[in-house]
Amino acid sequence: DSALTATRGTMETLRETSRRMGPDLVDLTADLKKTVTALNAALAGPDSALARALGNAAGAAERADSLSVQLTRATRSLVGIIDRLEKGEGTAGRLLGDDTLHAEAESTIVMIQDLVRDIKARPKRYFHFSLF
Repeated sequence: DSALTATRGTMETLRETSRRMGPDLVDLTADLKKTVTALNAALAGPDSALARALGNAAGAAERADSLSVQLTRATRSLVGIIDRLEKGEGTAGRLLGDDTLHAEAESTIVMIQDLVRDIKARPKRYFHFSLF
């Protein structure tokens, strides 16, 4: 008899708990359904947020791959140019390897400076003016 009384007490407690929590459980179930529906909409279909995000990521990856290819080409080209310069090939390569041009440019600058000084000191030597 005591087991039956205990079972009745437990059942009554469960009934009372269900009665009090029932509305909350109904609300919770409705919220869970809304959440699942929203998740399904976000994750499913070609227009879903996930599909758009994956599409954006794929596009970014393609652009990064294209940029990588272009940088590789530019790097190879630059390496080739530097290699030719270091070997002294072409006009620029010869100029880089030969100090003659630098020496001649310095000599020319000194001669021009001397000429300008002489023109300032003796302008009549270089300029003749005549009205008639």
